[in-house]
Amino acid sequence: MYTIYTKDTCGYCEKAEKLLQENYLEYELIDVPSDPQTLEMFKRRKWSTVPQIMKGGLHIGGFDQLKLHITNGYYKSKFPEGDV
Repeated sequence: MYTIYTKDTCGYCEKAEKLLQENYLEYELIDVPSDPQTLEMFKRRKWSTVPQIMKGGLHIGGFDQLKLHITNGYYKSKFPEGDV
């Protein structure tokens, strides 16, 4: 399952969600500003932009990286579950 870390009015977050839907891939959305635990994770990892996309314990990156991930067929690979 994919996780999209998002916020309101994020066009690339919407594009990432649509891309996953078009490829029938499961995902969850986490609203960064409303989740203190996620905000702390963003600070720890020095992430300052959304979307940030993960699959299990693998950090994919933003929308462009997700698009490459899917285009190149990496979504078919098995990745470890859990947080990196």
